[in-house]
Amino acid sequence: MATITIETVGEGGENQRPFDPQKDAQREFGSIAEVHAWLDGEGKDPHANPDWCAKRSGMHSSTKEGAGESWDLSAGWDKAFKMSYEGWEEGATKLRDALDKLDDFSPESTMDDEADGIDLLIADEGEMFMPDEYFAGEENFMMDVRFKTHKPIIRICCNISASCGIDSKDMIARGTVIAAVCRKLERLGYGVQVWVADCGRGSNGISVNLVRIKDSSEYIDDRALAFWMGHPAALRRIFFRFIEATPLKIDIGCSYGMPGNFSSSDFDMVSPSAHLNVARKEKWFNDPAAAAKATERFINEILGGVKLQEQEVAGEEA
Repeated sequence: MATITIETVGEGGENQRPFDPQKDAQREFGSIAEVHAWLDGEGKDPHANPDWCAKRSGMHSSTKEGAGESWDLSAGWDKAFKMSYEGWEEGATKLRDALDKLDDFSPESTMDDEADGIDLLIADEGEMFMPDEYFAGEENFMMDVRFKTHKPIIRICCNISASCGIDSKDMIARGTVIAAVCRKLERLGYGVQVWVADCGRGSNGISVNLVRIKDSSEYIDDRALAFWMGHPAALRRIFFRFIEATPLKIDIGCSYGMPGNFSSSDFDMVSPSAHLNVARKEKWFNDPAAAAKATERFINEILGGVKLQEQEVAGEEA
């Protein structure tokens, strides 16, 4: 798996600066399975050393503090860890309901051009048998015919960073909308690769943690998609554990930092932390029509080749 190149980090807009590996940290996981392997190994007990914990996270704990309905839907660590691989059924139901409202939405795409020719691929296996080559003893006697132009792979990243003042319902609403974007694009025939990330700002450094929850050729259950993109415990339990294990030489400050944004040309869309304010402003949680409209807007921008991480996003900084 190729490493994601983080180009800029910061508050967003003009307050972005180049990513500096000397004072910023980046960790990425290629799959949910890699996350679980890390949690069972290196990340199993980041609080084993109390002094290290105090310096790293201001005595907060991803496994102990913060439980509550508005914080993590009262999940706690054990339930959050279980949902990270079993998924979240309630969130999946919200995702399916959102997709039902998009049944009649069929956007035009600048990416989906008509085929301008074919490629003939000759190999030892394929769809078409070539008898002349076979009886002549040629090693490659099969041929595939492929169109030169086809729908591309779309890579989407949801930056789930949020300040402590962001209510869980707005995190659910934003995650549901971005998950619906991914599912709708798949229904339109695109291969969609899905990442979630947290970008935490400290006084002197920034920590960016990324998890690829679905590759373009993979299917991921709606329950898993809903948890990783919309459940507040994905951030406030799992990703906070990543921050607690950030090397001490990377000074991201106490507690869990402030939510930040990043840009990467490796993605066709990065949903920034400021989208949480848009979700709250447009009332995505209580207004399904507004959420559906936002989903359509994001899909049209992606298919029009717009890089969301390069745009200014309406709303106050989370």
